[in-house]
Amino acid sequence: MSTSEVPEVPEGRPVIRLRSCNIRGKFQRWMKCPEFVEAAGCCEINVFLETRMSKDSMAAEEGIPGFTRHSIERESGESYPGGGVAVFVRDSIQLEKSVLSSPDILVLDSQEMMVVGAYILPSNSVPDDSVGDSYGRLAKLLKLCGEEEKPVVIIGDLNARVGVSVLRESEDKVVSPRGKLLLDSCKETGMQIFNGMFTNSSSFTSHKPGDGKSVVDLAIGNRSAHQLVAAMRIGSQLSMKADDGRTLSTDHSEVFLDLFDPRQSASL
Repeated sequence: MSTSEVPEVPEGRPVIRLRSCNIRGKFQRWMKCPEFVEAAGCCEINVFLETRMSKDSMAAEEGIPGFTRHSIERESGESYPGGGVAVFVRDSIQLEKSVLSSPDILVLDSQEMMVVGAYILPSNSVPDDSVGDSYGRLAKLLKLCGEEEKPVVIIGDLNARVGVSVLRESEDKVVSPRGKLLLDSCKETGMQIFNGMFTNSSSFTSHKPGDGKSVVDLAIGNRSAHQLVAAMRIGSQLSMKADDGRTLSTDHSEVFLDLFDPRQSASL
């Protein structure tokens, strides 16, 4: 049974919906699943993490009609590398890949907004020379994003547990060492973690049997983005039938973030 439950779009002003999910590899199989492609069509920006694709494999992969694909793959030289980020942007939204992009951190930019899809390796992972210090690069990017006047959103699996605060509720009360670093960076840069600030946004996002449940898939934005948030919701874990009849699934929940269209706001 498909469990990609796309929430209704808020009524009123035009909205850009961002959707993020760690798909645990098998990108090619996901792309052959009609339900997966159909669900992507319900959102303006789809961020898929841990694609585990080489550059050649990604280049040969078909896209989604009506969407432009941007991606970043690891320079590992392996036929089946880890990490990787792919973002499908509806053609009516003109975002371009920025030079600020780096392994596992894909930065898309325009005059009206910036969107970052990020996958940060767990702190206990075996180091990957092709990735380097991905969290250090994310921290530097947070500083740049905090200085931007236009809306900036960072969304993805950051493998950082940030607990609760006066502004945020969460089913995950734990603050991990990396989560503490992220909280400090957000405080220094004026960036805000959106998880737990809005109805239906405080649920667990990672459901690994061994590590238990946690909140590590986050949406973060600057002040301009915060002012445009229409809604946020933690969805379900993806689970659907692939073209070969076998079930594809993830151990992460989808994250949905609705922003009032900044292009409309700029014209007001």
